[in-house]
Amino acid sequence: MEFLTTLLFYFQLFLPADADVTGSPAAISKLSSPEFLVGKHNYYTDTNFVEIPAHMAYRTEMFLLDEVYTAYFEMYQAAKKEGVNLKIISASRTFEEQRWIWEDKWKKNKATYPADTSLAKFIMQYSAMPGTSRHHWGTEVDLNSTSDSYFTTATGAKVYKWLTEHAAEYGFCQTYDSKGISRHEGYNEEKWHWSYFPIADPLLKTYEELVEYSHIQGFSGDNAAAKLDVINNYVLSISHECEK
Repeated sequence: MEFLTTLLFYFQLFLPADADVTGSPAAISKLSSPEFLVGKHNYYTDTNFVEIPAHMAYRTEMFLLDEVYTAYFEMYQAAKKEGVNLKIISASRTFEEQRWIWEDKWKKNKATYPADTSLAKFIMQYSAMPGTSRHHWGTEVDLNSTSDSYFTTATGAKVYKWLTEHAAEYGFCQTYDSKGISRHEGYNEEKWHWSYFPIADPLLKTYEELVEYSHIQGFSGDNAAAKLDVINNYVLSISHECEK
């Protein structure tokens, strides 16, 4: 039970006392289970999650943890007042949704990279193995575009500049910055991927403690997870801004 006590401390430290996700040890226990952390839950029916309004997202039926959405909405409103339009491209994903993304890329690139570890490393330039994505937690948003080229345009550069200057005021940090600055392993830089630190940080610590490679199975190339030590080299390889 020590990890639950630690997690409860983090939640109480960073979040409002009346937030649903901090309402009881039972709620925290649910969020900190290995099944939740690897995406084996249904956010459609989980009362800790809320649907993102259609005008704020790329499509309907996108969800975030309630507390995360509240913080994001405040950031969205502030950006809008300064002429910056934020739109969520991707939010929560289950294990199965991540598996669909993974399997699609696996099939398309298997001929080029016949070795499982080589193909997994190629895919993991930008996409996580099922069970290792932070999008499982309801704390992550991909904003405006998942293309590097977008952020070289005037509009994209304006969006990114605003986020780097103001996102932290609302609890968000850029999860993956350039490798070689604050980290040397893991995914490539993603200017679109932002994390709600007050919840994601304690969940990451709990992931490190509870999740084992036996939880990261059930998809093509899952044998490469342990070989590449994806927990240490990918899940835990984040920007310093997201691990204060």
